[in-house]
Amino acid sequence: MKTIYVALILFLITISSFSQKNYENGYFIDNENKRTECLIKNSDLRNNPHVLYFKSNTTDQPNKGDLESVKEFGVYGKFKFIREKVKIDRSGYRIGDLTTERESIWSEEILFLKVLAEGKASLYGYEDEDIEKYFYSISDSSVHQLIHKKYLIDKDNTESNDLIGYNNQFRQQLWMEVRCSFSSMSFMEKLNYDKNDLVYYFEMYNKSNGNQTIKYSDNSKKNIFNLKLTPGINISSLQIPNPITGINIINTENNVSFRLGIESEFIFPYYKNNWSVIFEPTFQSLQTKQEDNNHHTTINFNSIDFPIGLRRYFFINEHSKLFLNGIYISKLSKNFNSTMIYSSTYPLNEISTSGSFAIGGGLDFKKTSLEIRYYTKRDFLGSYAYWHSDYTRFSLIIGYRFFKAGHK
Repeated sequence: MKTIYVALILFLITISSFSQKNYENGYFIDNENKRTECLIKNSDLRNNPHVLYFKSNTTDQPNKGDLESVKEFGVYGKFKFIREKVKIDRSGYRIGDLTTERESIWSEEILFLKVLAEGKASLYGYEDEDIEKYFYSISDSSVHQLIHKKYLIDKDNTESNDLIGYNNQFRQQLWMEVRCSFSSMSFMEKLNYDKNDLVYYFEMYNKSNGNQTIKYSDNSKKNIFNLKLTPGINISSLQIPNPITGINIINTENNVSFRLGIESEFIFPYYKNNWSVIFEPTFQSLQTKQEDNNHHTTINFNSIDFPIGLRRYFFINEHSKLFLNGIYISKLSKNFNSTMIYSSTYPLNEISTSGSFAIGGGLDFKKTSLEIRYYTKRDFLGSYAYWHSDYTRFSLIIGYRFFKAGHK
């Protein structure tokens, strides 16, 4: 058991070293138009950044750039940001933030805008908390926001039964200034204020004008839901002291048993697909017996646990990645005729488990994975006032992904 514990600690240390490797080949341009090749930290956060971190090489300490010192920066093949002074309407989309004002309320700000499509007509994106706004420019003209606003309808001034209205002026802006040769009014009415729709529209506009589009948005299919079969073995230890004498009536180590789980995983589409939430109903069993001072103790434990937790990935290459899990196991397990018998004097025939936690880590390669997981102490005998147990275990888990789903 101690050997496995040491192995897990070493693995966690190894993974922590991978967490530092977030810097990728890129560049930045300063106020004097000097271009510097460097390593840029690629955090892939949802919100547009206000600062960037960069290194000259992997051994250097990171430096910081901001809106005052950097005009443009990017990671090759991943993203590009430009600094622009723009008018932005920060009206939100949550019901509690809406007003009855249909028109945009402008503020002038200096922002890093994410370049989504670049050509004769270019499209930019900005996200911050609960807002998502898009901007555009034609050739070298200034950058303007595409107007889309959600508002509350004033019931005193309308006969409409709708509670929410939409100012979709962005369609008129595109019709007047970025009109595709194939577009029609009916086509424009179906155009959504959505990254994929707008990137496609700007790409078609540039193509119809004999101009290529450089796309920085990732429209490839990303796995966001996986199902995995997770068989393995538990290597467990169990101590149960006699409540009167304090002497363990059960004291076992390295008890090997089988486990089988079905893991469902939802991967968050932000943070470079590094974070996910997992839910893994798992069948486990433990059978052991021990004799002490003419007392015979027998444990027969069969249950289904319902662990839920967070997973963090650390990518090695396209097909391989390390991961860490933090898991909570609810006490609401499903027991199947689980019993503990301590001679005929103490027929403890009811097992009621407590909640516990687990940490683990492993390697994911294509459809398969290998994980080592440690579970904190758990009590079998929560239904009894004087009895308690300390049950801990390591699990060695082999996973096989048999289903995946994604989105564009």
